[in-house]
Amino acid sequence: NQDSNWKRYFITQQKFKELESFKAGAGDLLISCSGTLGKILELPKNVEVGIINQALLKIRLDNKQILNSYFVHLFNSPYMQNIILENTIGSAIQNIASVKVLKQIKIPLPPLKTQKAIVEKLENSFAHIDEAVHHLKAVQTNIPRLKSSLLHCAFSGKLTESQNSSHKVQTLKKRVVGEEGETSALPLHPLIKEEIPQGWEVKTLGEIGKVVSGGTPSTSNKDNFDGEIAWITPADLSSYKEKYISKGKRNLSEQGLKNSSARLLPPNSILFSSRAPIGYVAIASNALCTNQGFKNLIPNGNVSSEYIYYFLLHSKRLAESVASGTTFKEISAASFSKLPIPLPPLSTQKLIVQILESKFTHLDNLAQFVNASLENL
Repeated sequence: NQDSNWKRYFITQQKFKELESFKAGAGDLLISCSGTLGKILELPKNVEVGIINQALLKIRLDNKQILNSYFVHLFNSPYMQNIILENTIGSAIQNIASVKVLKQIKIPLPPLKTQKAIVEKLENSFAHIDEAVHHLKAVQTNIPRLKSSLLHCAFSGKLTESQNSSHKVQTLKKRVVGEEGETSALPLHPLIKEEIPQGWEVKTLGEIGKVVSGGTPSTSNKDNFDGEIAWITPADLSSYKEKYISKGKRNLSEQGLKNSSARLLPPNSILFSSRAPIGYVAIASNALCTNQGFKNLIPNGNVSSEYIYYFLLHSKRLAESVASGTTFKEISAASFSKLPIPLPPLSTQKLIVQILESKFTHLDNLAQFVNASLENL
């Protein structure tokens, strides 16, 4: 594990004397002979003396002929690693060949002065590479933060502030929502401040569309499945990267749809996983249905599905806060209906979506560049 201070177990002084021929200390090179095959570690000057077990090989070099640092870099090179892998033995667990075989391996051995120059050049280059990796990983970490910041600006009105010529804001008042005779406070999302641009409203999801739960027919009846109706589960969205989804791993038959509580959702419906896990979101690109792990929204015609998608994408914490249950947390249809959403005019919704998609595309391209650069480094 490249850690000379890590120890697995300890032995007595008496056992140490019995195994003293297997002693390893400062300046020795340890090589893993099985498991993490072909790893090498130089023991530093201040290392505690110990005994190696049968999965390690100790090499002590004649430093009048070869530098430890030169040999470590050489050993890690493709040249040596290929030779080592070619000489492994064993079927179930691969092991490095015997010491006798290893002793016969020929290595390029320049004068000590040249060895030192090679090591200095390599370590200088590796330092530059490590520095570049450090900076790229910082960029990699910041990309999700930038997306989150953009979404924050989108739903607080800052993203389109320049479009609001008056820059006037309105102060929100506490609202009470619910059926007749029932009152419940409408919580504000952390992104929804007490002031929003003039012309914006705060509505509930139930006010801007129809909430529909999913359903699952009996899995024991094969006739319920293998039809042509796309049936989505949260697992279908777990690694999903695009906004739109058209099919899942399984399909329902017409009979299966009738045998479940699910209903066929029209295109542009919003799919939101409401339990285990909470917060996966997608837009239906065609008519489909979901299992009971979803609360779905069929938006009204004067609301942008993409706008709702981006809001829910950034509203996982809000959704989790209204989940309930002991065995597992779940959002009820009633709670999902009451989730608040800041709602500008439709033209502003579309503008926000356009800006977000443009900026997210740039960030996704940057992420691809960073990932490729890290692999190359």
